[in-house]
Amino acid sequence: MTEIELRQYTSIKREIDDLEKRIEKEYGKEITAVAGKVKGSMRCFPYTEVRTSVLLEDPTELATRDKLIATREKKKKELEAKALEIETFINSIEESELRLIFRYRFIDGLRQTEVGNLVNLDRSRISRKISDYLQNAHKAQK
Repeated sequence: MTEIELRQYTSIKREIDDLEKRIEKEYGKEITAVAGKVKGSMRCFPYTEVRTSVLLEDPTELATRDKLIATREKKKKELEAKALEIETFINSIEESELRLIFRYRFIDGLRQTEVGNLVNLDRSRISRKISDYLQNAHKAQK
């Protein structure tokens, strides 16, 4: 995991929220009603064919909406998987202080100075701890 990937966490969460709102908005949109005819038969003998006029949602608009929703749902699932990957990476850090630093910095989106104030270290020490851990984790993966 790289620092660039970790920094995307807050953006990923924002995009997930945005996609949820857009999906809800699509479900709330009104679709044009069109007249159509359906075939049926009488309930009792003789089963004579009957055609009835009905109002139904425009199939073209409905298909377009459903395709758009499916695309957004797919992207949302991809983003949720990436966010889970980042959270899992951070939660797998064994050292408590380092795990806190990563959580504050990448999940909560705090600046290094703010993180330093919370864990009683200066900004440069926070930066060093993050880069050292990421380098060691990267070497361990290879």
